[in-house]
This record gives sequence, structure tokens and C-alpha cells, in this order.
Amino acid sequence: MKKLFILLSALLLTACTGQVLKQSGQDFHKGDYPAALEKLMPLAEKGEPAAEYAVGYMYYYGKGVPMDKNLGEIWINKAAEQNWPAALQAQKVITKQAKMNPLASN
Repeated sequence: MKKLFILLSALLLTACTGQVLKQSGQDFHKGDYPAALEKLMPLAEKGEPAAEYAVGYMYYYGKGVPMDKNLGEIWINKAAEQNWPAALQAQKVITKQAKMNPLASN
């Protein structure tokens, strides 16, 4: 019975996380970056790779927050460590940009 409770709790948490990610994506696409970040940050801080990537993207490109490429890379790298496909691709792009313009800074 305890295992069933744990499984059901995990499924409910996953469903809730998915709903929050969906809502934050809608906020992001509407340009309501503060609302998106408010929903994403708690998930990112808990290690949700989709949220980590999204927060990293927002910081890297200054979407709703002051642009901070270093902080953006930190969040993107956290998602990439969990093999999140978009984060892995972003790492390649960031590396390529750094090689093309090594003097670029925040």
C-alpha cells in the first residue's frame, strides 16, 4: 500500500509539474516573462531540467530579467547534465559563439 501511495504521489507531482511548465510556456510566448519566471524558478531550483533550461535561456538572452550570460550558462548546464536535449544543443551553440568571439562578455 505504501508503494502505491508513493507511485501515485509521484504521478501527481509529474502531472502538476507538466501543467506548470505548460502555463509558464504560455506566459513566455505571450511575453509575460515575469509570470513565466515566477512559475519556472521553483521547478528549476528543484532540479526540473525543462525549467532549468528555460530559466537559463531567459537569463542568457535577457528575457524578462537583466541579461546575464554567465548565470544563463549555469542553468543551461544544469539541464544539460540531465541530458535535456535543448540544453545540450544550447551548450553547442554557446561553445561555438565563444570560439568565434572569445573577447565577448556579458
